[in-house]
Amino acid sequence: MRMLLAISASVALAACATSSATPTTGTSVTPPPPGTTSASTPAGATWHASLQSMNGTNVSGSATVAPAPGGSTATINIRDAAAGAVNPWHVHVGTCSTGGGIAGPASAYSPLNVTAGGNANSTAQLPMTLDPTQSYHVNVHNSPSDMGTIVACGDLHPTRS
Repeated sequence: MRMLLAISASVALAACATSSATPTTGTSVTPPPPGTTSASTPAGATWHASLQSMNGTNVSGSATVAPAPGGSTATINIRDAAAGAVNPWHVHVGTCSTGGGIAGPASAYSPLNVTAGGNANSTAQLPMTLDPTQSYHVNVHNSPSDMGTIVACGDLHPTRS
């Protein structure tokens, strides 16, 4: 039984490994092993990302994850998106190139509702702070029915003190 669970877990993690092609919805996952960011990153740092267009879109923007009482507040702003679109987004473990599971509960992230001008913003309250020994990124998904297509992505970088 343990072997079956280990194989199932390995297959599930492998399926989430590529952020630009595979949806990573559902519950949060355990971060990868420590050591993927500098040990000099301060605990409780604010993290920033510049979102770059992906998969032939023009979507770009920025995201920030900052410490807040009881965890963190993640904010995102996008521009040049399709008017009227609904774009799910999440902070993920890993980088845009490596992919990884959602940080915190998927239900914490309200989708981006794009205005007629192509802009949208959203905020998520996360019940944890980002681990300074890990890497994180922000994905913007094409739509609730097309989570596998990433329209923008940005690696989060902590503010150094």
